[in-house]
Amino acid sequence: MDTWADVKLAIKQRDARAIIKLFFQANQPVLGYGYQTENALWDYKKDCPRMGKDSANAWADLAKEVLAMHNKHGGVLLFGIGDNYSFCGATNRLDSKQLNDGLRRYLSDRIWVDFNREFIRSDQKYLGIAIVPPRGPVMERFQIDAPLINGKRLFEEGGSAVRERDSCYIFDKKEADHLERARPEPVLGRMYAVDEPFFRVLAPDYNTFIKRADPCTAIENALHDPRVAIISVVGIGGIGKTALATWAVLKAYEERQFDFIVSITK
Repeated sequence: MDTWADVKLAIKQRDARAIIKLFFQANQPVLGYGYQTENALWDYKKDCPRMGKDSANAWADLAKEVLAMHNKHGGVLLFGIGDNYSFCGATNRLDSKQLNDGLRRYLSDRIWVDFNREFIRSDQKYLGIAIVPPRGPVMERFQIDAPLINGKRLFEEGGSAVRERDSCYIFDKKEADHLERARPEPVLGRMYAVDEPFFRVLAPDYNTFIKRADPCTAIENALHDPRVAIISVVGIGGIGKTALATWAVLKAYEERQFDFIVSITK
């Protein structure tokens, strides 16, 4: 069994039941062999943050974890697991909406984290499973500064975070800009470059896009024109119409031009 691949698939499919089956023994909150550790794909927390302004820094810390996972492979955060990797039960009750409302102060609404409560006990303690989706073609950023605590901030607006192994690395805006420019070209073979709520964009079928000034400018101008409802890219087969359209759609996504984007082909 390829544990890494199985967990990544469960994350991609947002499958909480598969995560429970992978992580726990016999449908009990007892971690299985190989899961009593933390890495780039999963992390354990004793409890969830409380709702309310008094917990602003706790939500900022969780936003850091979520963004770092999102900008890597996605990931799973399991709440109610103590330092010795045993079940202690989360006590602060949350659902998906509350969790995302708490994160929304710091993170874009393009990142939607599914949240499930499992193994609920008679005292209402439970295991919380937060499934963080992987990123699209754009590195996501912090939307505002973290609270000022003892003269320091956990992160700043425009900065970002990436998870490596079991640690989260925070970058300021300049460092995040450098990382974004250095990101690898799109990987061939993926169906979608972006697959998240309200956005589903097909992956490019090219490794490097050769920008041609006239057609690229024309399609960009048309996308920005409020009077234009349909844009046609016309030409003989093989000249790069699909590549141009894919580039334009991904650019529109990166620049947040539309609230919804779906690309299809046949």
